[in-house]
Amino acid sequence: MGGLVNAQIARDGTGLIDGALGLCGLVAGGVDLGNYQYDAEYALASLLLPDEQVELTGFTGMADGYLSAQQLDTAVAAAQTTPQGRARIALAAAYLNLPDWAPAQDPPATDDAAGQEAQQYAWLAQGMLDFYMTGPYSVEQSAGGNASGNAGVDYAALLHDSEHAAEVATLYSEAGLDLHTDLSTLTQGADLHADPAAVAHLQATSTAGQHLGVPLLDLHTTSDQLVPVQQESAFAARVRSAGDGALLRQAYVARQGHCNFTAAEIVAGVHAIDQRVTTGSWGTLATPGALQRSADALDLDGAAFVPYQPSRLVVGRRSLG
Repeated sequence: MGGLVNAQIARDGTGLIDGALGLCGLVAGGVDLGNYQYDAEYALASLLLPDEQVELTGFTGMADGYLSAQQLDTAVAAAQTTPQGRARIALAAAYLNLPDWAPAQDPPATDDAAGQEAQQYAWLAQGMLDFYMTGPYSVEQSAGGNASGNAGVDYAALLHDSEHAAEVATLYSEAGLDLHTDLSTLTQGADLHADPAAVAHLQATSTAGQHLGVPLLDLHTTSDQLVPVQQESAFAARVRSAGDGALLRQAYVARQGHCNFTAAEIVAGVHAIDQRVTTGSWGTLATPGALQRSADALDLDGAAFVPYQPSRLVVGRRSLG
């Protein structure tokens, strides 16, 4: 959670620091993280293992989370062998904000639903669910209860927010599955209530973006499997709502992997925030072109800054009304 802590320092650092550089931060915060991860796990358990009991919260130890992850890992591997299973994996991946550009592969075409799902599965096959599902025990211990819930969530509306909605619809159609039926199943079964005290604890200790006290430059890879780049959209919206949008700049590197930056990209970011602090103005310092030129001039290990706007983070607790 270093990037989240960094954003909190930028929020509270007036008079203590002059500026901050954030790298692939979990800037949407702990509540959003727990909710979208739970949505994906709930979708996998409900649609791939409808007749099995899969514990997703209330673990008595980290080992419980690992056992549940193993159940889902096995189910996902089996599902990948059928068109119906692949469609349902894509649906869960949409809720997880999982990128569709995996390591050692070229980005799939925007209309290549099968290619998109294959690369999302490649991320999941790396043991991501083990990572996701062992963490909640520690979070629940810290927060004093479960801060994730889905009671009242409309899973059709949630999918509508995803950049992968067309991919999901295409795969469901090709598999001969009724997407509406699966979405209704998820919505009707959504009955987990979060502990209000635990939610309040995470909102107080593990969120950012309420405002900024100093300039902040965030760098993020465009295909981040652990901290989705869409977190930057949620964070920017909060900062703008607080009236501090002028202090924030966000820049993106076209590469797969969490915090997979070159030394040149990081140094270029340091130079940009240093100049912002020195001059008092962003100017063009944090534009993709300026950052790329700065990185290239270092003659180190290359850079891949690109113009990019992340889509909306798929998370939310919507009323069914």
